Amino acid sequence: KGFSFPLNQWLNTTWKERAMDMIRKDSLHRMQLNDRKYLPMLQQYYSGTKRNCLPVWYVLNLMMWNRKLNQIKPLQQA
Repeated sequence: KGFSFPLNQWLNTTWKERAMDMIRKDSLHRMQLNDRKYLPMLQQYYSGTKRNCLPVWYVLNLMMWNRKLNQIKPLQQA
């Protein structure tokens, strides 16, 4: 049986600063994502005009994954 988690609460408290910091025009452009689509989505969510926490969560996770991936150093060939 599945379970739910307080995603909306997390995004409005614990994860809000991180989401606002990571989902920016420059970071979206680096990943070749359309800032005209994703920035309004983020702004609508945090202004309370739209309850779209799941798409915000997905984009935040994509940004965190990309940041982590870029920190990985390639293995040295012997």
